[in-house]
Amino acid sequence: MSDIFISYASEDRPGAEKIARALEAQGWSVWWDRVIPAGRRFPEVIQEEIDRARCMVVLWSEISVKKDWVIEEASEGRDRRILVPLLIEQVQPPRGFRLVQAADLTHWTGDLSASSFRSLCLDISALIGPASKPAVEKPLPAQPVHNFVTEWWQAVPKLQGRRWVLGVPLLAALVAVPWMYKVSVRDRAVPVVKQPLVRAAPQPSGAQTNLKDGLIYVWIAPGEFRMGALPGDSDAGPEEQPRHRVRITKGFWLGETPVTVAAYKRFVKERPAIKMPDAPSFNPDWTNDDHPMVRVTWDEAQAYCTWAAGGPGVRLPSEAQWEYAARGGKSGLKYPWGNEITRGNANYQGSRWKGTSAVRSYPPNEWGLYDMAGNVWEWVADWYDKDYYAIQPSDKPADDPRGPDHGTGDRGLRGGSFLRGPSYLRVSDRGERTPAARDHSIGFRCVMDVVLHRR
Repeated sequence: MSDIFISYASEDRPGAEKIARALEAQGWSVWWDRVIPAGRRFPEVIQEEIDRARCMVVLWSEISVKKDWVIEEASEGRDRRILVPLLIEQVQPPRGFRLVQAADLTHWTGDLSASSFRSLCLDISALIGPASKPAVEKPLPAQPVHNFVTEWWQAVPKLQGRRWVLGVPLLAALVAVPWMYKVSVRDRAVPVVKQPLVRAAPQPSGAQTNLKDGLIYVWIAPGEFRMGALPGDSDAGPEEQPRHRVRITKGFWLGETPVTVAAYKRFVKERPAIKMPDAPSFNPDWTNDDHPMVRVTWDEAQAYCTWAAGGPGVRLPSEAQWEYAARGGKSGLKYPWGNEITRGNANYQGSRWKGTSAVRSYPPNEWGLYDMAGNVWEWVADWYDKDYYAIQPSDKPADDPRGPDHGTGDRGLRGGSFLRGPSYLRVSDRGERTPAARDHSIGFRCVMDVVLHRR
């Protein structure tokens, strides 16, 4: 089984080979169609290698974005959530991949210590773990070791015994001034040049599966953004204003999707005191395991998050964390994907679903988070206060705001749902309900400090 499968256009073979060799130097096994066994059909071998691969690296270039087989292979990698796309030329990826962040290697020359290549290795490590064998510090290929005296002696003319006549006096002169020549093989050996190694990331990155609940969690790095309604947003209410600066000082793992029915069933199985609520009509008997779990109270959602972490350290996201993640690093957007909305963006009022849709039915945002708008409302940790933004500092960023420090009767909701129109799907929109509410349009996702790798 190969660690990495590389998909590329045949015209980009030199670039693919360079990247493959560099990844192999880090200790990963890489397959890139350089060897097809005799008697085997090319498509069969390709499919076998794709099925075995733990990571698919796709090279986007002016040619590859037009090749059907590259797009098909990339689609399979995306659907299996093993895709790591690379830009080797400044091009726009094919439709369907433009919201998937691509590593930029357009100016990479093959230097293993380059920051762009190190970042790529860290992204791959976050997806499939470190290389199965450590990168080896290899010396340069051995070069012939030159002994000056030997070469000189062989160069002296051999005719009529003149080697001795000419050679002995010259050899004596050399012995008299040994400092002029270093004839030791040890002294003339070619020094070993160490290949630079990729260092461990100072903080997590990428996405990982939490083995307690079986869900994928995405790393959200710390940063600063502007929270609240965009200037001139006619759909914004007073509770979304004023727009203010917020600084998220610590990174966190956030559920890639809302908690699914399947994951909640695992929770209930291990916590008999908590029962499955009555199923909604659009998901009778909770048969659709890949749909968001709904009709869960705020306290039950919080209890699930604590269970998923194996103890304290997991929780519902704060309003600030939720909006920061939903924006995907772009403060100036109305929705997680841009400033316009279509039926292809999210599940909202009037869609074909007539209820919830399976998670990942729509494209993710820039940080790989699905359903941050539409499908279901999501509980957040904060108490809801419509005037809370007004008390935030105007002269500096608010660090990790957690909402009012007192109960207000309602908890916050974010994201809109299949029952609501587009204005409720804006990233700045704020909703609220009593914590005891069981609503078939309310779900949740969790924040983790550490992703569990064992149950």
